[in-house]
Amino acid sequence: MNARRSRGLVGKSCLGFTGQCLIASLVRGRLVVARLLEESFLVELNLINTQEK
Repeated sequence: MNARRSRGLVGKSCLGFTGQCLIASLVRGRLVVARLLEESFLVELNLINTQEK
């Protein structure tokens, strides 16, 4: 009984940890994507500005 209970606690903590890691990686991925989109948007704006001149 005790072994089963401790194993359950370990499993829960591992799941919580991996969940946090997944969330962190998702957030990081979104930040990277947002940064790339922002950079490409700025590049497009610069191209438009140089074409208008």
